[in-house]
Amino acid sequence: MSLTLALENYHLSHSLGIHTAAVRCLSIHKNLLLTGSLDCRLALSVLHEDKYTLKQVYDFHSSYVYSCVFHPSGESFFSGDKEGKIYHTDLQGNMLGSFMGHTNVVNSLHIDEGKLVSGSWDSTARVWDIATGACLCVLEGVHTHAVCVCSNPYEILTGSQNGMLNFWTKEGEFVRHIEPHEDIIRQIIYSETLGIVTCSNDTYIKILSNDGKMSFKLKGHEGFVFCLAEANSELISGSDDRTVRVWQKRQCIDTIAHPNTIWAVGFNELGDIVTAGGDCFIRVFTKDRSRVASPEEIEAYTQECIPKEPKEGEQNEQALDVTKQPSVEELPHVRGKQEGDIQVFNNAGVGEAYMWHVEGEYWERIGEVVGSQNQTTPGNKSYSGDRFFESGVYDYIFDVDLGDGFLRKLPYSNHENPLTTAEKFLARENLNREYLNEIIQFITKNAQPNTQGPVQQSPQSFNKFFPQQNYLYFEAAKTDPIVKKIKEFMSEKPELALQESEMVSLERLGQVLGNPKGHSGSYLTARDLEVLQKLLHWPTQELFPCIDLFRLALLHPSSQELFKGSDQGMGLFSHLLQQVSIASENPLVIVGLRAISNMFRHNTSHYVVEKRREQVLNSVLSHLDNQNKSVRLGLTSLIFNFSVMLCSKDDNEGKIQCLTALQEILMTESDVENCFRSLIAIGNLLTGNGINRELIDIANQLGVTEMLFNKHFEGKAEEAKAEL
Repeated sequence: MSLTLALENYHLSHSLGIHTAAVRCLSIHKNLLLTGSLDCRLALSVLHEDKYTLKQVYDFHSSYVYSCVFHPSGESFFSGDKEGKIYHTDLQGNMLGSFMGHTNVVNSLHIDEGKLVSGSWDSTARVWDIATGACLCVLEGVHTHAVCVCSNPYEILTGSQNGMLNFWTKEGEFVRHIEPHEDIIRQIIYSETLGIVTCSNDTYIKILSNDGKMSFKLKGHEGFVFCLAEANSELISGSDDRTVRVWQKRQCIDTIAHPNTIWAVGFNELGDIVTAGGDCFIRVFTKDRSRVASPEEIEAYTQECIPKEPKEGEQNEQALDVTKQPSVEELPHVRGKQEGDIQVFNNAGVGEAYMWHVEGEYWERIGEVVGSQNQTTPGNKSYSGDRFFESGVYDYIFDVDLGDGFLRKLPYSNHENPLTTAEKFLARENLNREYLNEIIQFITKNAQPNTQGPVQQSPQSFNKFFPQQNYLYFEAAKTDPIVKKIKEFMSEKPELALQESEMVSLERLGQVLGNPKGHSGSYLTARDLEVLQKLLHWPTQELFPCIDLFRLALLHPSSQELFKGSDQGMGLFSHLLQQVSIASENPLVIVGLRAISNMFRHNTSHYVVEKRREQVLNSVLSHLDNQNKSVRLGLTSLIFNFSVMLCSKDDNEGKIQCLTALQEILMTESDVENCFRSLIAIGNLLTGNGINRELIDIANQLGVTEMLFNKHFEGKAEEAKAEL
């Protein structure tokens, strides 16, 4: 028998670094934790032996995830994103439904008596039938901009930018409103013990009775209050003042410091507090001594929470000069240029960052700018790790802004080669290699590299052409002739005819896929995707326009739904691959190769083609003897994409398979573009993960080097050969 004495205050238990951008939302159901982030992903973690461990990552959203909530059963969840899309998904990642109607960020989701209630920056709230996905009613006309939602046993509650709290019947009829806040209401929760609780940018938390009468006003935060949660007679709140406050009997009884803004909070089944931060981390705090982190971890976390300031007499070159920024008083007269623009305003000497929203034409305050967060003094900085950088202690954890207002972590230690670190960072962020020397210069300027000899820069001989980290896609989108040809085949063969409702989907596919620039604001319905799959099973003789339409669909974010579920789309892909491998007509081969190349666009389809790399190459290489220019362009483009994929992988077997094919192509190829792509692909394979001496020796044995020396190319292909 053991005795555990409870602590008076909360202490750090553990942290999860599973996201790569700010974590904006969380939902808890029993031992499950769901989080959503500006990295466009959701993550499911499971409480096991008193700690959360990552179980699954979901990447079906194509834009920032702002809201999420579990279904009451805990067997599925809902999530909302920047584009106004709401998805219903089971825990395995299978799509159960979608709710389309909002035209801007879905920032709030709530379950009320079997219905889903959503709030959006489009100034509306919507009530949905979970079973059918139908919108039952729209709550509008009284909101301004961002809308948060909740309900009590009697009414639906909404709050918005103007500080108003609105009451609606469960059928969507407006009843009344009150004005508990002077600024935007960020969140509303309802509890049987407290009643209605709201928080706001005005820094206050208000506790109200069900009729909206004021009960209590809680003041303690020094910044915007973004989030609330209640359990076990305790109320918690999170703020951009980088604290979580614990309230009991209207008094703040504990303050938990954080390194960054807190966007969401909750209690788990152990009674521990879970927080979602702007620094990409999820953290758990406990009063149970048995779950408290080690003294070393707590000390390291305490140091993280201390604002870093330059030493006296030192000027941080990265620090922002607030005096040169426009005054916050000018904010109503300053306009952003595009959605998401970030602007810093001077508020009495303090820099405040605001984000511009085109819809509604207003600035949303993000938080206070405390100066440069780049760490320029070496020390023991802990990094949680990712697929390119190992977890552990580094001398520096740099913050890199790619221009979208969000900071990416760049870990570096002085004994490392800046070139290697820069290459890994570019690969992780999928950035063009033209930024390589800029990243190297940033590291050498802000760190103290102590590698032997001069710091290695990107070799100029490799800087122009390869390694190339951008995939090639076939994006030409003339859908009218494609749809016309499909209709012609249906008229010639009545057994291929689509039903009336399916024809509507065919027309819709043509319209949506024919406008690639509008992909971010459009979606394909489940019926659209069903029709597309039906077309892909037409007889081989009539299949080429169907695969050409599929080629374009693979560029659309909605196509990811085809590669989810129990078989992850392997059945569909195997059918496509078989058709391409046995095809004897060039049009079918051409569109098939182009479609497989386009599968590299999105994560789910990329995963499928990556897992079937050997099978794919074995199948398509049956067409190596085909001298049709378009067929060979499709082949070289597909192998090129595999070379990009293999750049960062230790897969010599795959690289040798590609090298062998490229050598055979180049021996007989005369087209400049095909030669060029083939040569760049060879460069990718030999240099993509650093100079691969073993693979170079193998290339020599295969005769690749001899072939290159003996063959003359034209134009840019000869330049690539010289560089290689």
